[in-house]
Amino acid sequence: MERCRRTGERIRMTIDSVAFGGDGVGRSDGLVTFVPFTVDGDEVMAEVTERRGRYARAVLRQVLSPSDHRVEPECPYYGRCGGCSLQHVRYGHQLALKERHVADSFVRIGRFSNLPLRPVIPSPRAFSYRGRAEVHVQYGGGSEAKAGFMERGSHVLLDVERCILMADSMNDALSQLRRSLVKRKKGPVRREERLLWSVPDQGALSGDASPMPGLGRILRVIKETALYVPARGFFQANESLVDTLVDVVLELASPSAGDAILDAYCGSGLFSRFMAPRAGSVFGIEQDRSAVSCARENLLRAGFHDAQFHDGDVVEGLLDAQSRRLRIDVAVLDPPRTGCGREVLDALVELAPRRIVYVSCDPATQARDARSLADRGYVLAVLQPLDMFPQTSHIEVVALLEKT
Repeated sequence: MERCRRTGERIRMTIDSVAFGGDGVGRSDGLVTFVPFTVDGDEVMAEVTERRGRYARAVLRQVLSPSDHRVEPECPYYGRCGGCSLQHVRYGHQLALKERHVADSFVRIGRFSNLPLRPVIPSPRAFSYRGRAEVHVQYGGGSEAKAGFMERGSHVLLDVERCILMADSMNDALSQLRRSLVKRKKGPVRREERLLWSVPDQGALSGDASPMPGLGRILRVIKETALYVPARGFFQANESLVDTLVDVVLELASPSAGDAILDAYCGSGLFSRFMAPRAGSVFGIEQDRSAVSCARENLLRAGFHDAQFHDGDVVEGLLDAQSRRLRIDVAVLDPPRTGCGREVLDALVELAPRRIVYVSCDPATQARDARSLADRGYVLAVLQPLDMFPQTSHIEVVALLEKT
């Protein structure tokens, strides 16, 4: 029988599992309790901070008996910084937890069985893997300048000397950024966001700088190929695993000569650039105009002059393809965390690609969309997770769906 746990009460429990998001899950007198910074196998003392219906939330007060999966976090800011949630977990077990979360999403949300789930591809670097990061800065008001990240669950800016997830050159840029702000003590307190990039052979640049002056672009080297991306745009953050991500997409898309490729949410043409040499045509859709400009140039620089891009909303781009009666053989989707949604999937199914490769950083919305496609005649053939985000609870998954 459940006891009524009160806020402030301390409870002793064993952590049985880890929920998506990284919180450990234990039970005390039958009450499910979520405790951050714990891992399955830990015996802990936790303090209840919130009680809601049939579950509670608590904070870790003491690890009474550590799990075999527990390690000492390497970052001095861990627990305060809002960036990482799994640094206390041995890396091999992080991969196992993420694989379990992918499976759970596709079974519970997608209602799939007999999952075609491959093992998670680990990141070559568990630390110092980020080639892109958004940092927050604060200056003015006569106070010391700060540069870093928000504290966990708050809007308090944590001044970070060095982030162990970022490339060394980016940490150098972070130090330079902080020094540049020291002189700005006068005037009101201001907060801004700055985008830092690691640039091959050029150290790290903020979003205000560019290796191509006046164009606002940053150079990335993928599979020994130069790509340009908007200095303030999106790009995969794990520079040690991007090549492998492209290889997985190419393997599952399996384009052949004469195939018409749809690259929806194409960004700067990361996937288009490497599919084009193997296919007959490419039609990309992206609402970020600066990214479309880069995508066009990336393909032109490689000698592909016939690639077409729709600069705008994805649904509008798909309807445009329908109105022009474009043939689509293979579709690649790389939507934001919220997924594609029904309107996009409705328009996509009308184009009837024989193969859909769906790239996502959120297994829950991906599973939802995969179920929608499965209900319209597609079979889930492959699920390939890649750990693009070590030390966090996030996971990238590439799914292949084939038309029956």
